[in-house]
Amino acid sequence: MNDQSLKTSPSANTGIMAAWVLMYLATDPVWKAKVGDEVQKFIARYAPGIETADSEDQIDNLAAQLSKVPGTVWEEEMELTDLCLRETIRMAQSSVFLRRNITPDEIKVGGSPLPSGEFVAYPSADGHHNPAVYEDPSR
Repeated sequence: MNDQSLKTSPSANTGIMAAWVLMYLATDPVWKAKVGDEVQKFIARYAPGIETADSEDQIDNLAAQLSKVPGTVWEEEMELTDLCLRETIRMAQSSVFLRRNITPDEIKVGGSPLPSGEFVAYPSADGHHNPAVYEDPSR
């Protein structure tokens, strides 16, 4: 497991993120075509002959064949899909990070005092949608 998955795994819901990925791809024909091509090539390589699954049996067969592909192969060969997932988590996932002042003294956070024992909350969207961090944060 890499650093990115450690940061997002506890809070990202797979089904919701998958829906967001599809929504974002539906709004961008260029990326939709790129990712679609990557997926088709992956299927052709690891489930040959089932490039178009029209029936429930074919879908089950495709799922069975693809479930045998090791996770490392998915990560190595599905670079654009992985990129889309990471960007979707950045765009759609909003978490709040908490930090408690465990020092005996008051500290300054962003110029404001934080007394000993108190918490400060930071919404991740502030960083995820910040144009100083991302040139075009909504893309």
